[in-house]
Amino acid sequence: MKSLVTLLVCLSFIQNLLALDVGDGSLGACTEASLVANNSGPYNCTSLTIGAAFNFTGDAGVTAPVVIKVTGDVIINNVLSVNGANGGVGNNDDGIADQVIGGIPGRGGFAGGSTGVDSTTPGQNGNDGGYGGAGFGGTKGSEGGLGWAAGGGGGGGRFGGAAIAGNNGITSGDIGTSIGLGGAAGLSTYAPESNFKILLVGGSGGGAGGPSADSSDPYDMSGSGGGGGGALRIMAGGDITINSSIRANGGHGGAGFEYSGGGGGGSGGAIFLESLGDVIVAGSIIATGGSGGAGAPTIGTTVSDGGDGSVGRIRIDDRDGNWSGAGSVTPAAYEAVVDSDSGVVTQIDSGISCGSIALVDDKQNIFFTLLLGIVAVSFVMGFLRKLKFIFKQ
Repeated sequence: MKSLVTLLVCLSFIQNLLALDVGDGSLGACTEASLVANNSGPYNCTSLTIGAAFNFTGDAGVTAPVVIKVTGDVIINNVLSVNGANGGVGNNDDGIADQVIGGIPGRGGFAGGSTGVDSTTPGQNGNDGGYGGAGFGGTKGSEGGLGWAAGGGGGGGRFGGAAIAGNNGITSGDIGTSIGLGGAAGLSTYAPESNFKILLVGGSGGGAGGPSADSSDPYDMSGSGGGGGGALRIMAGGDITINSSIRANGGHGGAGFEYSGGGGGGSGGAIFLESLGDVIVAGSIIATGGSGGAGAPTIGTTVSDGGDGSVGRIRIDDRDGNWSGAGSVTPAAYEAVVDSDSGVVTQIDSGISCGSIALVDDKQNIFFTLLLGIVAVSFVMGFLRKLKFIFKQ
């Protein structure tokens, strides 16, 4: 029996070692007051209850996703977000060049593109999450006889990155401009949801709009790009209940001023929820791209709006692989049984009575089935040795 008890202890230890990492709970019961806007963590809580709106903001050069580990339940009663900020609105400061800075990203995301220092330079590209996901800056308009051509709108950011960047705003001489085309939806092979445990990134920023061709006034500034949505991962030992909202939205592009282009919207970011219990959505989970900023209209030209940012990505893992509730998830989530991609069982209920052992494994994992076989063999061998000892008496 000693060997049996030892084996059961080892079984419990291995199960805890390999299961979802829900932290050590060292921060105790957490609320939004336990979180820091410009700190990605990881946070180690026994429970998490969000009662007031809270947003994690990004820093230049810091792209680590926010990680929150909770040994118990998570309850979201107000908005928890990693939203990107909107791009700045174009301006004319009475002959003083005033660069319009791109939108700050959500924590784990990438910033929007800023304008040039004056209207003689094109808008800058948004910051890039990888593989060219940034929206391109709009180009300068062309001066001509039918009115000042507006600069092209900034391209919308793509999620995380993709093989092709968000498109340029394109000028077309003195008769008009094309809008900045939106970033493609987050469906590329870069950073897919199935690989979130290895590569979890936020959205790329939108590009800044292009300047106008009004040579008589070089200070008509375009709108800057929206910041990309950030990246958020929550790992819980209990249920995750969302009564309000979890968001990773891209910021909107800023509007252009007097013939200049609008900034592109930032891409939506990434949300990854893992629960050893259930994920219950009564509210919403959202990771959408920001809208492109409006371009300033001109005589004889079209409006040079910025492009919209792409949607982000959402993954939800829980014990049955299906989130429940009457709420909404946008875009649709990738769903999986918690830890199924690592071949690890995360919850086992055991009972020992009357010389029998029963293990109830929700996921019928092969690893633990083999261990159960070892336990059974050990028990039988011990029983046979005891019988042999009795007969010798």
